[in-house]
Amino acid sequence: ILVTLNTYEKSVTLTSFLRDSLVKPPDFRGHSFGKIKLTTVYHLGSFYVNGTDSEKIAGSMEHISQTLYSNFGIEVDHNFEVDFDCFVKILDLIDGVEIELTQEEADYLNKDDVWVYYDMEPGLQRLDGMVGLSYARMRKANGDGDSDIKRTARQRKLITAVIEKLKTRSVSELQTLANEVLPYITTSMTNAEITDLLLQVVPMLTDLKINPSGTCPVQGTYSGKMVDIYKDGFEHSVLTFTAAEQWRLMRAITEGEISD
Repeated sequence: ILVTLNTYEKSVTLTSFLRDSLVKPPDFRGHSFGKIKLTTVYHLGSFYVNGTDSEKIAGSMEHISQTLYSNFGIEVDHNFEVDFDCFVKILDLIDGVEIELTQEEADYLNKDDVWVYYDMEPGLQRLDGMVGLSYARMRKANGDGDSDIKRTARQRKLITAVIEKLKTRSVSELQTLANEVLPYITTSMTNAEITDLLLQVVPMLTDLKINPSGTCPVQGTYSGKMVDIYKDGFEHSVLTFTAAEQWRLMRAITEGEISD
């Protein structure tokens, strides 16, 4: 998910990159690639790095950022990685979030015996960390014809609810939360850069506007196809798109020209 913070307009935009997007990654650590699914790029970034776990994650972040630029024209300033444990901890630290559930979503959550341990009903429900994780990963509820579209929409909906809840917290509460959460997050930022970012965000948080969110490739601008990516006789479901159009649309978001 690309989080675009516009400090002039005091707004934030969330854009989900669809995992099946057919992209051409740039050369990385002496290796060249043909067109592959976007979801594979992150893995390759760590695969071709010899080092510690943190060095491998840094390689993944570097490779995905390079790929987003070469295919969509997006210059990523910083990367954050949140694992399952951290995701659960963040939601529990803010006492969960309220999400409007459909009957199909409630039914799906009630079938999850790993993360969901209390009955869910359709309507406005409070999701704690574990239930929130199940909700964010959901992609097989009844009616999910395009599973990744539905799943990414749920993820943006949940993150939006988190932001809205943080807007009600005091500066001291936000500082305490940041101190508890940051040790669990992997990031390309230095401690000084994190401090500078917090100093920018916290004062504007109360008035922060959350712009309409969406996907990249932008809905309505891509086509679903079956392609033999690896030339091994097996076809894979992918999304194809026109790069020039995505560059134009993504620039409109990252340069603050988005419209409702």
